[in-house]
Amino acid sequence: MIDLPINSVLPQISLALDENTSAVLQAPPGAGKTTVVPIHLIQSGWLGDKKIIMLEPRRLAARAAAVRMAGMLGENVGESVGYRIRLESKISIHTKVEVVTEGILTRILQTDPELSDYGLVIFDEYHERSLQADLGLALCLEAQMALRDDLRILVMSATLDGDAVSKVMGGAPIITSEGRSFPVKNIYGPETHRKNISFDVADKVEEVLRSEKGSVLVFLPGVGEIKRVHDLLRSKTLPSNVEVRPLYGDLALAEQRSAISTSGAGMRKVVLATSIAETSLTIEGVRVIVDCGYMRSPRFDPSSGMTRLETLRVSRASAEQRAGRAGRLEPGVCYRMWPEVQNGALAMQNKPEVLEADLCSLVLELLNWGTTDPSELSWCDMPPASSWKQAVEILSSLGAIDTQGRITPHGKAMSRLPVHPRLAHMLIMAKEQGEGWLGCLLAALLNERDVLQKSSAKAPIDLRLRLEGVVGKGADKGLRFDRQRIKQIKRIAEQYAKQINIKVGGRVDLTMAGAFASLAYPDRIGQLRKNSTGRFKLSSGKGAEIDPLDSLASEPYLVMTNVGGNGASVRVYQALALSELDVRSLHAERIASEDQVRIDEVKGIFLGERVERFAELILSAKRQKHPDQKSIVKEILRVIRNKGLSFLEPSEKAVQLCQRVATARCYGEVDDWPDFNEHWLLDNLDVWLTPYLKNVSSFKDLKNLDLYTLLSSLLGWDKLQLLNKEFPERFTVPTGNSPRINYNDPELPVLEVRLQELFGLSETPSILRGKVPLRLHLLSPARRPLQVTNDLAGFWQNTYHDVKKDMKGRYPRHYWPDDPLVAEPTSKTKKNMVRKR
Repeated sequence: MIDLPINSVLPQISLALDENTSAVLQAPPGAGKTTVVPIHLIQSGWLGDKKIIMLEPRRLAARAAAVRMAGMLGENVGESVGYRIRLESKISIHTKVEVVTEGILTRILQTDPELSDYGLVIFDEYHERSLQADLGLALCLEAQMALRDDLRILVMSATLDGDAVSKVMGGAPIITSEGRSFPVKNIYGPETHRKNISFDVADKVEEVLRSEKGSVLVFLPGVGEIKRVHDLLRSKTLPSNVEVRPLYGDLALAEQRSAISTSGAGMRKVVLATSIAETSLTIEGVRVIVDCGYMRSPRFDPSSGMTRLETLRVSRASAEQRAGRAGRLEPGVCYRMWPEVQNGALAMQNKPEVLEADLCSLVLELLNWGTTDPSELSWCDMPPASSWKQAVEILSSLGAIDTQGRITPHGKAMSRLPVHPRLAHMLIMAKEQGEGWLGCLLAALLNERDVLQKSSAKAPIDLRLRLEGVVGKGADKGLRFDRQRIKQIKRIAEQYAKQINIKVGGRVDLTMAGAFASLAYPDRIGQLRKNSTGRFKLSSGKGAEIDPLDSLASEPYLVMTNVGGNGASVRVYQALALSELDVRSLHAERIASEDQVRIDEVKGIFLGERVERFAELILSAKRQKHPDQKSIVKEILRVIRNKGLSFLEPSEKAVQLCQRVATARCYGEVDDWPDFNEHWLLDNLDVWLTPYLKNVSSFKDLKNLDLYTLLSSLLGWDKLQLLNKEFPERFTVPTGNSPRINYNDPELPVLEVRLQELFGLSETPSILRGKVPLRLHLLSPARRPLQVTNDLAGFWQNTYHDVKKDMKGRYPRHYWPDDPLVAEPTSKTKKNMVRKR
């Protein structure tokens, strides 16, 4: 047996699975866990005649692991060790270890919940926390608890919180392999900005090849950067013994093998890879890493129902794994293209996919499993409620869920297809319409990378041009197609055809492409905005924009199949044209007719329309002379909720009523005062306003509504009398005048009054039977602010005499007595006071 670090803990793993049905193995990259552990466990007594199934997060890793294990046994792949991945399977009746990608385990579980052919399920590289791995583990744990108490589960990971996973698995024992690697020196550099990744990396690789020996593994965010760096390196003068190899999931098998295999004698390799090379894969001869520090990850926005790819900083765990690839065989070096001080700002771990992904597939799988509540299963991280709700809404619109939240027969049929539920729905419907092969081609195109080769000219967004290229009709359009990818598209389409049991090939009606795509994306049907080019409103309510010069910019309807960006308007990368007739025929059950009213604030009238609506899109509108009253009321309420109560132009008295009630809630001795703040009033318009809108047919009627009367009636007679008594509108001062009390601050009611009107009053004015003093804003005869006080008696004694001196000079015609407590209150000049006597 090859001397690998994992060998020292093999007895512990065997013992743990002899005595328990679950275990957790922590082992760093290069320890040998992926290939050594499954082979070692084949001989376990508890396995009997059953098989081991091991999940890998990526197709490339699954195939490579199976090939390596078969080689260790001196066999060909498909004998004792085989693999099953998308579009490829190599297993036989003799196979004891099946290496599969994660979605395949879910398919097996749905058809055989007991996993009757298997004795052990291994989750490899679980630290990547893919959506399918979390789902697979949750289903396996339930199967183990309810159906197969002898089923073993082993979770293996390079970097993982073992205690957390062990807890989810019922306290499973944790085995740790320390691993063995050679030291790796980290060399930091200046920060590489996203827009400069390709240029900076190409320059760094050229520099490294001159200063370092051995092969180089370069980590880049995605395929686009890999191709750009590859082209840039080809334009440079590299040593003659250096070959540059790309490595990513969709690469042809021969090119993948070339990237990971040993170089010829005297040759060096530069492998340009995505995050696929962080774990599982062993790339021979690498002792130098160039890490750009970025990765590409999907982010789902529940509010829009859209997923976008974002270029993000790697986590510390990923950076360490990348660096560790240089120390497999000898001391290595890792060039990190960011300053060392930035390490502290990196996240510790990548976020689990279940927290940020589109959950449509997961929800459909669980409904098919018989689970409507995710909390019934065991998760390391519970699926977010907002994403779950969004997925349920989408699945309902696709006909996969009924009104009771249960999976429909159509939903079950969708769940049997190995594609996203959107595409599964489209495939089934296309078959029913007699265009199954077109549906298969379209699904393959939507599920794969663009078949158009990038060029200096901006690629058109029309997906039909891609379809024409796939079926051989696009040669005269001046577009450059990736022939290898077109072959891949056709292979995938053939697999879909087998899944839905239709004939492969034949003529297709490309004019139906947009209609069928709209079945997959009913929430992304776009309607061209009036008097615009390239600006669309989506059926979900969001906006969408395309280049005004694009050939689809003036189409009345599009279905947006590939979008990106955030905010109120998304950017469209691929789309298909469709007609209003397509929308009406394929989405008839979601088209509703309704009476609608629009307020013309300039003319002060309500304009009525009978509209046909598909989701948020208005397909047609016809004016109505006499709008329906219910529609008028609905529109009034909508406008008020959007614009606030100010739209009703409430009187000062009505505003003060709300403020008085707020003060009563603060100080009142009765605790059931209503909450008259604007938020509550807007939320409860149906309660207090709607009953008074039955006869409102014009702006004049609306503005004539007396909000004070409406809100007073909501209080009731007893409450209103109590409010008037304890929290009055006005306070009567010694002159007999009654200034209004300001309740703007409910905890601090204010009385603004001219100072002279309080002569002879020794106590501070108050409400609630003297329990709440009013804050006095004392004013001059010209109603200018003089003093603010809560203590009138203290003011007369201490401050008044200073104020009097100033006021006598400014207002000599007014009365300024030496003793205000015995003086006559007045609001007049001395001359008018004499006349009054």
